[in-house]
Amino acid sequence: MTLYTNESEEPVLHHIKILPYYDALEDEVSVEDTYAKIDNDFKYHLQQIAYGNNFNMHYNYLLRTYLCNNENTVVKVNDSKVNNFYMYCAGLQFDKNNVIQTVKVNFDDAQNCVTKVDINQSK
Repeated sequence: MTLYTNESEEPVLHHIKILPYYDALEDEVSVEDTYAKIDNDFKYHLQQIAYGNNFNMHYNYLLRTYLCNNENTVVKVNDSKVNNFYMYCAGLQFDKNNVIQTVKVNFDDAQNCVTKVDINQSK
């Protein structure tokens, strides 16, 4: 592109790179999408424990990442049985063939730590 100014007789040359169209709305991540990713990540690691895969790795990941290291976080299973996170995971490890169907986490007011986990599972 050639630009002319009233300060010099010679044109100024600029190279302009034209980028593809960008729609900011396409890249926005909704709150629901973020919570769904957390629920799915939590579900994945619980299922790995249920399969008997590296208990400590998956348990500690969930404890550090979501539960603020509180192993007494409330776990509700199939809308009735209530347990703490440690006891639930320990039982999950030894009670084989559980399939984790859905996980729904609930955060504290500051949205920093999971304070309750609702799980639906079957054998």
